[in-house]
Amino acid sequence: GEKPSWPSPCVTCYERELTAAQAKLLVGTADDIFLPNLQTLPPQAAWVLGQSRGILSLPALQKISPTAAAGLSGQRKSLVLTGLTELTDEAASGLARVIAPLKLDGLQSLAPGVAVVLARHAGHLSLNGIEWLSESDAAALAGHQGDLCLNGIENMSAEVAAAVAGLRHGLHLNGLTAVSAPTAAALTRHRGWQLSVNGLRADRVTPEVIALLSQRRHTSHNIARLPAGL
Repeated sequence: GEKPSWPSPCVTCYERELTAAQAKLLVGTADDIFLPNLQTLPPQAAWVLGQSRGILSLPALQKISPTAAAGLSGQRKSLVLTGLTELTDEAASGLARVIAPLKLDGLQSLAPGVAVVLARHAGHLSLNGIEWLSESDAAALAGHQGDLCLNGIENMSAEVAAAVAGLRHGLHLNGLTAVSAPTAAALTRHRGWQLSVNGLRADRVTPEVIALLSQRRHTSHNIARLPAGL
């Protein structure tokens, strides 16, 4: 949500609401579009913005209608909607058709049915604002076709870990600061390309947990390099 640092040409517009005509002008100006203040996205403007193929960043948008979400679907470099604080399953259905990394870090919880719908998305999915995940939602997200970032979760039960470990892509749980041996054992059954648990602290895990995580190849953690007490 900060000022873009990407190298390609980018156009920034500070409007709080966007018309279809304004959206058309932006799309014709540059591939990457940054709308830091946008709070309202009419469906007509969304369908025009959906024609862009670069990075589309709308970090201040807190709500999105199903029609506007559908308008943003399609292939692009990335869609950044880190300001969304609520998402219906109907709106999630539109966003799931985005063929690009999808960043929804403003969501702190998932409404019923949203996890099942988001699992249809293919590509990097970032849900770093989620602080708690049910076993059923974890099982649903395990069907996602792409890397999954859940770096806002600090504690995870063995049951939830076993469910989300079914993901066949990268699983990023860098918010975990401590895990039990059963949870660690469940996570080692993850068969994606990488398991990231870089937030685990050396003074909050047992030697058994370290041994379990060390058995799995392609596990990223800093436990062995951290002195106790940090």
